[in-house]
Amino acid sequence: MPTWAGAIPATAVRFQAGQGDVSPEAMLQRGDSVLVLGPIPPGQVKQLSYGYVLPAGGSGFALPIDQATQDLNLLVEDTTASVDAPKLESLGVQAIEQRRFAAYRAGPLAAGDRVTIGLPRGAFRPQTLLPYVIATLAAAMAAALVWALRRKPLASSPSTP
Repeated sequence: MPTWAGAIPATAVRFQAGQGDVSPEAMLQRGDSVLVLGPIPPGQVKQLSYGYVLPAGGSGFALPIDQATQDLNLLVEDTTASVDAPKLESLGVQAIEQRRFAAYRAGPLAAGDRVTIGLPRGAFRPQTLLPYVIATLAAAMAAALVWALRRKPLASSPSTP
């Protein structure tokens, strides 16, 4: 039985426990939950840290808050993402292990509160237009063929001697 459990997005992959008051060896991901399997001593507030990756292609997601949380510190690697949460405070961009993260703090949060992260659309790439260009050219060629087949041939005029 875990001593603590918390919800994460169901699509999370590459879970990694981080440094904090709870040993990384005592944390694991099971489905859409993070579990702490080691003892948590009573007393002051404890901090645990973990990270995960979400599959590409989404426009955003909601971070589930399934229990009261005093403080939520959030690092988002996409620094152009938008974050919305109750009592949200932006802490700017931080460099950690040669990677840049937008840092946020929220809280206290109640069970059922929503923390949403909106991800920007990917950059425009001309190759995404290729199927539309091909379809337009094919339609234009078909229309030209129909027009050419319906066209009456020019009447030839008799030649005069």
